[in-house]
Amino acid sequence: MNANAAILRRRFFKERIPLYQKNPILFAEEVLKFEPDIWQQEALKDLAETPKVAIKSGQGVGKTGMEAVALLWFLTCFPYPRIVATAPTKQQLHDVLWSEVAKWQERSPLLKHILKWTKTYIYMVGHEKRWFATARTATKHCKYGLCAGQTSYSTRIICFSSLTKRLVSPIRLWKQSWEHCPAEIISC
Repeated sequence: MNANAAILRRRFFKERIPLYQKNPILFAEEVLKFEPDIWQQEALKDLAETPKVAIKSGQGVGKTGMEAVALLWFLTCFPYPRIVATAPTKQQLHDVLWSEVAKWQERSPLLKHILKWTKTYIYMVGHEKRWFATARTATKHCKYGLCAGQTSYSTRIICFSSLTKRLVSPIRLWKQSWEHCPAEIISC
């Protein structure tokens, strides 16, 4: 990237980041070119306004896209986050969630220059050790899968529960996940 592009990028972020921190829908639309459904808009709005969000939904409705947007929003808009994204299985983590994050990061003209994506790690270029998200399979304590991140700037938690044969209450799911993984963003 040339010097002029770097200057434009810094100016853009200086003006837009305060807006994006308060409005992840605007971030999704402008930075990711992601057009959220109404329920996704409501979830993103809730995520910006309250530290705890629980969502119960069916399969195939866009939870993974929503999780990717939330992860990229938090990673991009808040300084020095440390995000851990997990899923119940390695296949779900890498083939579903992590590949969705890669898809939206790569589609963004901006994020593909400022974030570096790898098989298990995505980080802010120049801040590899302190500004990142990582993919890890769930532990026995986090059996539903979650996405948890830490930063001293802000607290956000989002929890999804699919309607499957075994219906899990999003609130119970959130409590179980939070109890064992006290962090900033949770996405189950």
